[in-house]
Amino acid sequence: MKRIQLLAIAMIAVLGFGLNQTLSAQIVPYQVSGTGGVNPVTGDFGGTSKGLHLGKFTYIGNALVVGLDPLIGDFEGTWTASDTQVAANGDELHLVGEGTITLIPLGGTMFGAVWSGDWTVTGGTGRFENAGPGPDPIHMVAVNDPFDIAIDPIWYFSYEKFGKFDLGKKK
Repeated sequence: MKRIQLLAIAMIAVLGFGLNQTLSAQIVPYQVSGTGGVNPVTGDFGGTSKGLHLGKFTYIGNALVVGLDPLIGDFEGTWTASDTQVAANGDELHLVGEGTITLIPLGGTMFGAVWSGDWTVTGGTGRFENAGPGPDPIHMVAVNDPFDIAIDPIWYFSYEKFGKFDLGKKK
């Protein structure tokens, strides 16, 4: 009889631990689209977007780009970045990302650019305080409007990000 009781207690403990792990993960879709601008000198970027779980939001961040030098024909580079997305109520979602940028010569000093890469949720505040990465990175593609690389202080773009992230344990 004691053996059955111990087995029952062990099973409840194992099942309870597994259930707790399941409840701590809340994998949800991440899908946003928006517009913004990036300062090619400082790497600072920001803009407005709309997305699932965030609604309308603003974002700010900074990107470090390496390997680009259109003066010597290097039209492809890599970037790393951090991004803070701020929902209308002030809750923040924090991400880090990396990827590639390709400049597209349009003639003279005019260029377009395509940014692609992957982002990972690293946390946040408010309803995102327990947020974390999903099973796979969040994918992004951003396309710049044509810009004059010699004189334009801001390169404007439109972008989309999609994937999944973990909202963390429900409160």
